[in-house]
Amino acid sequence: MGSTVAGNLMFLLRKVDEGVVSVESRYRLDLDAKSVSDDLLYDVRRVIQDCQSALDWTASAVNDRYGSGRAPYFPLARRPEDFDAELDKQIKGLHANHPAIAAAFERHQPY
Repeated sequence: MGSTVAGNLMFLLRKVDEGVVSVESRYRLDLDAKSVSDDLLYDVRRVIQDCQSALDWTASAVNDRYGSGRAPYFPLARRPEDFDAELDKQIKGLHANHPAIAAAFERHQPY
């Protein structure tokens, strides 16, 4: 039985949750030891990479259904005025053809 994008995302998000628990636990230990361990740094890196993968998988699924072109990365812009160009670069035509979906992507920008 093949896996689905939604199933893959749910699995990855469960792993993110597990990773956050591990980060919290290691952080407490490192705080008591007054030293940052390699294990803590690795766990933080793993959580961040898994979050980025979840965003990119989401962008790819949206692109497969509503966009055109190559498999994209999740569009991230540093400033609001850069968002439309970044979205169009990653998922061509999404803003023009599906503004509600584009608005959902914009709600999750770091600015």
